[in-house]
Amino acid sequence: MQTINGFRLSPQQKYLWLLQQDSPAYRIQSAISIEGILQTDNLKKALEKVSDRHEIIRTSFHGKAGLKIPIQVISEPSSVSWNWVNLSEATPQEQEAQLEEIFQQEKSAFFNFDRNPVWHLSLITLSSERHILLVSLPALCADSRTLKNLVQEISQCYVACLHGEEITDEVVQYIQFSEWQNELLEDEEAAEGQEYWTGHNYS
Repeated sequence: MQTINGFRLSPQQKYLWLLQQDSPAYRIQSAISIEGILQTDNLKKALEKVSDRHEIIRTSFHGKAGLKIPIQVISEPSSVSWNWVNLSEATPQEQEAQLEEIFQQEKSAFFNFDRNPVWHLSLITLSSERHILLVSLPALCADSRTLKNLVQEISQCYVACLHGEEITDEVVQYIQFSEWQNELLEDEEAAEGQEYWTGHNYS
């Protein structure tokens, strides 16, 4: 029997997991506009650096028999890939229509929660100096504020890669926050239970 080592979901993740139940609606998306000549190799390196720095991007969710709530499993860093769409030969009207279609398709796409990575990346080329990077993550892994910070970090890492620099600041991982929340909840439940039984002394 295969043993899977992982961590408990946070209370918020548990709530979202029960809510989504095979629904593609619970996701966070951002379309990043890139102007100028794009160095795709450095963009890929930047995305890999972001993935390396943030474990939640490398987190998958594995169910166990008899349990409604899965555990989250953090994978080792790996290469990043995206779906490339070239619209450079299309007219502006055709580009607009196809972009809308791509966005709608992504909104209705399901995540493979038990596979890493869970984020979806699409690089859309509009011209030699205009691109859009579409980033999509399940709500289990990010909220709007997280995504805003993630977009900023992608930009910072791309600039760093262009100049051969490294970003070395420490990152607080979501799993630290998740474990802290679960421990806090357990302490509160234990205190409530102790108070209840103290008030029902039948000796």
